[in-house]
Amino acid sequence: IASLQKAKTVKPDYLSPYLNLANFYISRGKHQEALDELLAAVAVAPDNLQLHLKLAALYELSGDTAMAEQHLNLAKETGDTSGTIAYAAFFARSGQSEKSLEVLRAGYLKAPDNPSLMATLGGELQKNRKFDEAINIYIHLEETSPGKGIPLLVSAQLQKGDFTAAN
Repeated sequence: IASLQKAKTVKPDYLSPYLNLANFYISRGKHQEALDELLAAVAVAPDNLQLHLKLAALYELSGDTAMAEQHLNLAKETGDTSGTIAYAAFFARSGQSEKSLEVLRAGYLKAPDNPSLMATLGGELQKNRKFDEAINIYIHLEETSPGKGIPLLVSAQLQKGDFTAAN
């Protein structure tokens, strides 16, 4: 611990000591100390996706959903689609499927050819029984990433009851 603390003072913008300390504290069940390390790291690197995702996870585990949502929004704001997907998943977990869809649709408009985002959006649409929109997303997924959209497309068509199209 002392060596990692010293490493932080020697090179404050090097994130590894903060993360190592946070992981150590998590393994010992010391969530507040882990949060403190991650908050110190995010002060050094405010646009770091992984830091915001880790903070969100810790806050959500501790029951502070407001802070979890705040860090997931910051993760989304980094511009990485993983942040958008994580933010939408937070809303889906909390039963706010329309908010989840809103986040995913906005992400899709910004990154319309991202396969992970398309698959996630399509899946959320399918869960909400918005089959036609999901099918359109899966068609686009297949056009941009051959082989990835077909299984999802067939699944949506079958769930919709369109057995002819699924063939």
